[in-house]
Amino acid sequence: MIDSAGQLQNRTTADAMVSSGSKSQPPRSQSFALELADRLSGTTTGAPEPAVTRTSVPIRQQSVTGQDSENSTASTGLQALVAACANAEPSAASGAISTTAKQPETFDAAYWAGQPAAVQQLQNIQNPEQRAELAEQLTQQGYSIDVPIMVWGWDPAITTSARESMGYTWVPSAGQGPVEAAPGLTFAGSTYNPAQPPPGSITV
Repeated sequence: MIDSAGQLQNRTTADAMVSSGSKSQPPRSQSFALELADRLSGTTTGAPEPAVTRTSVPIRQQSVTGQDSENSTASTGLQALVAACANAEPSAASGAISTTAKQPETFDAAYWAGQPAAVQQLQNIQNPEQRAELAEQLTQQGYSIDVPIMVWGWDPAITTSARESMGYTWVPSAGQGPVEAAPGLTFAGSTYNPAQPPPGSITV
């Protein structure tokens, strides 16, 4: 209170009034500027804010609580974003992609994987005579055997590429007659028809 002489009678009461008055409705722009300056300078002018802890909740769903949500949303939101980015761990989706990604399968591996299990045995036989013997047995059982690759051991990728470059869409399998005329040529009245592969032939 102030007496007739203009002196303060109760210093404590006056301080409380000043303190209360200074805290009531501060301009939002000044409050935000002061708090942001404090965060950037590393100093604190008020009570310490709750620590931001690591969380598995996505950044967009995180929230930070404070005493004055309206005035501290921008500054504490910035602090939370920085902390979350610093402590963020790889997402489950990115981890799954990195751990489950496979190297592209080679053409040769894909070629043999696409063959029936009985025919795949030819790939692992090193003895040419044994490989030819098994190939003959498989031919008699009705399997289509690509002689240059499966019996002679030619490289599937190189052989297929060469056939494609010459215009072949099919080649005869073991037991079938040879091609009498190359694609685009006529020999003794015979021509190669790329659109009509014989039954049992090898598709290029």
